[in-house]
Amino acid sequence: MLEADAIYRYARLLTERADVDSVLVGGRGEAEKAAAIIAMCAPGDRIRAALTEISTVEFVATLMQTDALLTGDTLALHIAAAIGLPTVAVFGPTSPAEIFDFDGLIAKTWTDRLDCLVCYGDCRKTDNCMSLLDPAALVELTMRQLERARAPARVN
Repeated sequence: MLEADAIYRYARLLTERADVDSVLVGGRGEAEKAAAIIAMCAPGDRIRAALTEISTVEFVATLMQTDALLTGDTLALHIAAAIGLPTVAVFGPTSPAEIFDFDGLIAKTWTDRLDCLVCYGDCRKTDNCMSLLDPAALVELTMRQLERARAPARVN
């Protein structure tokens, strides 16, 4: 996934564009990164952590309270698809072709600046598939997903 500074920039840019709070979700494995992001926050930043270590049910309940999600190819992505949560999914080491977009519910993105995508590895390159993603472009995708989340439900 994105590094802490990129996630912070993304959340700040998103807050500038929309009246939203950013909530960092995940489990024990994300605690260090979440703490680093929270440490970057200035007074008034609308960024908080809601890490769940107790159960998958608690994690699903947290996701159900959100309007849109930015994630990598993680458990959160699969849960979001199951609960109908508009999502921006970033890919690099995993394949976007393996994930359905569910008629736009999942907005998939990746960098086009590397030829080593879908390596399924743990890259040590300075310029890697996650560091080359533009937080502003991720905000644009998120804005579209927020519009989707806030659109009135269609009755067939």
